[in-house]
Amino acid sequence: MTDCYPRPPPEHGSSGGAPTSLQLAVLSFVVAFIGAHGEPPSVLELRARFGWKSVNGGADVLRRLAKRGLLTRRPGRHRSLRVTEAGESLAEPYLRAHPEVRHAAAALNPIHHHEESFHV
Repeated sequence: MTDCYPRPPPEHGSSGGAPTSLQLAVLSFVVAFIGAHGEPPSVLELRARFGWKSVNGGADVLRRLAKRGLLTRRPGRHRSLRVTEAGESLAEPYLRAHPEVRHAAAALNPIHHHEESFHV
């Protein structure tokens, strides 16, 4: 992972509270990517954006966002991420404050030539 997006520490107890800065950045990127391309990003696209060395790091962040009720996903299904209403509400102020995220999402070409599948 990159220095600006370190892996969050393990969570203990309830999943309530605000998401970490990494979780918010990932959630906002997913919202922007869907807005730009009409479909959610793949785990490989998220990996490319955030510099993760493995899909497991990305899967961990997505699992935590799902646990918080900010997105839903179907493990093992390609492009199955869906942002919940709560996730949209949280991402929009971030995207207004960071318009470069929308530009980065729009500039990233979706990977369709080699669809990946992963299990989390």
